Amino acid sequence: VLDACAAPGNKTICLANYLKNKGVLYAIELNRRRFKELNANLKSAGVKCAHTLNDDFLTV
Repeated sequence: VLDACAAPGNKTICLANYLKNKGVLYAIELNRRRFKELNANLKSAGVKCAHTLNDDFLTV
């Protein structure tokens, strides 16, 4: 699953819950400050299946 423009992470957390924290979930955020916020929120929520990228999803 791909979550583009993923910060602050609410959709990503919801998707991880739907996937029962299994599988592969890519969360991409271009803005560096919001990327840090995304990672903090995913960690706080206990999300393990998300791979985060600080990049433009159009170039990935």
